[in-house]
Amino acid sequence: MKYLNIFCLISCLIIFDSCRKEEVTPLETIVETEAPTEVEYPVFVGSVSDQGEGISNAIVKIYQEDGLKGEVTTKEDGSFSTIGIILEENENITFGAEKSEYTTAYKRRSSQLSQDEFINLNIVRTDQLTSPIPTPLANPADPTLISLSGHVQSVTGSPITGLIAYDIVQQSATTWGMQGAVFHSDQDGNFEVLMPTDTRFNYVVWEGDCNIKITGNDEIILGGLESEVIGPFTTDSQLPTLVDDIEGPFEIYLYGEIHECNGTPAFFPEVKIHYFDNAGIDIINTMNADSLGNYSFQKEICSANEITVELWGIDLINNMVTDTITLTQSVLDGGIHLVPLEACNQGSADRSIVTLTIEGSTNTYSEVTCELIEGNLISQEMSFNTALFTIENAQLGANIMQDFISVNWANGLAYSAEGQSIEVDLEEFSANHAKGTFEGTFINTLTNESFEGTGTLDLVF
Repeated sequence: MKYLNIFCLISCLIIFDSCRKEEVTPLETIVETEAPTEVEYPVFVGSVSDQGEGISNAIVKIYQEDGLKGEVTTKEDGSFSTIGIILEENENITFGAEKSEYTTAYKRRSSQLSQDEFINLNIVRTDQLTSPIPTPLANPADPTLISLSGHVQSVTGSPITGLIAYDIVQQSATTWGMQGAVFHSDQDGNFEVLMPTDTRFNYVVWEGDCNIKITGNDEIILGGLESEVIGPFTTDSQLPTLVDDIEGPFEIYLYGEIHECNGTPAFFPEVKIHYFDNAGIDIINTMNADSLGNYSFQKEICSANEITVELWGIDLINNMVTDTITLTQSVLDGGIHLVPLEACNQGSADRSIVTLTIEGSTNTYSEVTCELIEGNLISQEMSFNTALFTIENAQLGANIMQDFISVNWANGLAYSAEGQSIEVDLEEFSANHAKGTFEGTFINTLTNESFEGTGTLDLVF
């Protein structure tokens, strides 16, 4: 079969302003590919673009079942032709477009379509993505791969133009593994990806900071990255049209203060913010307020359901907790300044707090894991904000603490009293709780300076 006088017209594609003028060309005028002379093999023409803007100097690799057949470089307007690459008739042809700092795009077509279809490969700059980026396929011509394609549009029927990044992940018993490549809807709302045959997948969509899950029933769920498993697919398949009816994220913005029970500002208290929608979103954020107890929290959340926020504060010095306040979405709309919360409740039963005061500055260590082993109080588990020590033969009253080391990776401060005996007075001591004070000489491990210091222990085990 002969393929004669192949040419293509690309007309009136809507473009966007771009800061990458030196490497992309808006396809706003008719572009003609060169008509090849008479050849006796299939020839395809097409373009590589980023949401309608042609990408120059992109590499288009052409594959058939026995592997790579050749490659071409796109012109200034993003166009390319496979003329000169001898392709077999009656075999599938796979196109792969790639360029440094861009995603990779694939399309597979029958060689019988070469006179009928213009091959548009849509790639996107990787620095514009919030989704994970898998590695390119080792052999896009692998016959065990199939083509999954589809279309995404708004509720009014307009194509979603590159606003949503799609990915398909393969689910196993214990891990999530990326397969294929990240793919995006193009300027017409279409997408296509090559994936392994006869495999069950999870359909995942990213839109900015919002994780949108689209199930096999074309149902949009918002929240984490998990979604209903679909497949398996054994042949090339057209997926259902996906309709994105999400208007945009809802912004949580709140601020306030945490006070001690006596009304004075708590010193670097901890704030817990739990937000959920009774569907896929259920997240707890932990943050530290400043030295006067001030805090602020801002987060954009996408959900078709009402957002609820629960907030409470922890006075780490005294190991006391505030009441929990509950805020609905209607209250949160537009931001809210909360009244000061006073920490007047006993602290969590599973939490150990150690403080160390050096020259009037108090360091609080809130990630202490303490155990009572054969009568010895031991803290040996390293974390980002902890104190390590051993109190042998712990008892009510006077004790000796050995091998004290404190670490706070947030401010880089670390103090050590290794090799020294620190006096400890335990005012309370039971089978699961100890509380007391200590004092001694501590060395700043960064400057090697020695300081006299005092501290508190509020230990659960």
